[in-house]
Amino acid sequence: MKHLRTALSVLLILATAFVYYLATPAKALADKVISDKVAEQIEVYADANQFLTDTSLEYSPLLGEIDSLRSESVKHFRRADGAIEAVTYPFPVHFEKNG
Repeated sequence: MKHLRTALSVLLILATAFVYYLATPAKALADKVISDKVAEQIEVYADANQFLTDTSLEYSPLLGEIDSLRSESVKHFRRADGAIEAVTYPFPVHFEKNG
């Protein structure tokens, strides 16, 4: 029985030493490699799409309101480039007739 406890103690010491001296640093190195690769992929994606450098928008005039999209405090407008712009008001701007 005494030999079993001694063997288990030695086994636990070896397992602890393995985790402390080998497995933990190896995990840290693996995490660093992964984070470096992710950062590199993000940089390649950003360079390929160039969305970080071009923030300019060209003006597109309003063509008119889209009545079918109205709600009590929201108006929707169509722009010349095909975009739809919603304008939200903090109060009702559309009312029903006779109601």
